[in-house]
Amino acid sequence: MNKGTASNRILKRSIIKHIARTDVTNAAVGIDYAVLEDVPSRFAIIVAEGFSEISPDQAYIRAVNNLAMSGAEPSKMMINLLASPETQEQTLRDIMHRFTDISREQGVAIIGGNTVYAGAVKCNITVTVYGKTTAERRQTLLQKVKPGYKIVVIGDAGKSGASMICKEKFEELRQRFSESYLKENFLMESSLDSKPLVEKSLFDTCGLADISAKLIDAGAVYLHDVSFGGVYRTLVEMSEYTGLGIDICHERVPIKQSTIELCEFFNINPYQLLGTGELCAAVPEEAIDSIKTLLTSEGVIFDVAGEFTASKERVVHSESYHMSRNLNYYDCDEIYKVLEAV
Repeated sequence: MNKGTASNRILKRSIIKHIARTDVTNAAVGIDYAVLEDVPSRFAIIVAEGFSEISPDQAYIRAVNNLAMSGAEPSKMMINLLASPETQEQTLRDIMHRFTDISREQGVAIIGGNTVYAGAVKCNITVTVYGKTTAERRQTLLQKVKPGYKIVVIGDAGKSGASMICKEKFEELRQRFSESYLKENFLMESSLDSKPLVEKSLFDTCGLADISAKLIDAGAVYLHDVSFGGVYRTLVEMSEYTGLGIDICHERVPIKQSTIELCEFFNINPYQLLGTGELCAAVPEEAIDSIKTLLTSEGVIFDVAGEFTASKERVVHSESYHMSRNLNYYDCDEIYKVLEAV
């Protein structure tokens, strides 16, 4: 099997299909979090997870972004480490030192976890975060998405994955691009001297908790963050979850020219590239103006990329040239064609 999040087909037929249906079960392709407890007219307790093969920061921010799709912010977290018998104790110590810093910086308490030696991995990290969302946000997100609702894409497609590739393949990329160009365009600080590359904080560039809550309060009825598989996989999962088709304009999916050029260099598709820090929102027609006003005032990159349709088709078309294609399930993130671990 390919690395990364399991494909939609496997999730549907071999994972979710076998989960017993109950009053509280809400596991589904296209939903990023679980509701632990729903207290009517008061709040709901939400839980979500994030994973990384190499980075505490990445595992944490992916968990927080999944949680944020409910309008919640994290208050507690659990940490699970899957190490190999060859993993050095110093590696575990360094990981936990970083989590201690994250806990202090973000005000999120570490309440437990598990560490297991198994397999042949260096150290896989899974973070589980817990938080509360308001009853009002919970009710908004329980509304049914209908044909005609707009799809707002927030954040530049593939930007996070492109940044990770640039960091790991910097010397190779310098064969084609200048050092200043690479530093300025891939989440790195601009520098004209020979100082080492300094990556900006993931919490500054990829955190979604603040904007997600505001989107729900402004009328968005369904949020799905972009992660493995890129914006195309997210759109397919939104279609799967709502039972509706989608019609997307290719030119209205935000993307940086620098990301396109980097992906051309490695012959990968930027729209199927890891997109931590991006999200897609379903917005009723009557709320679209308030959503646009909000995102503009927040200085967020966005566009109304398309809408949900009564048809089951998942179409991306172009307004500028002859192109119309159907979006299908994706089995692997493009980043794994370039990098071994993320």
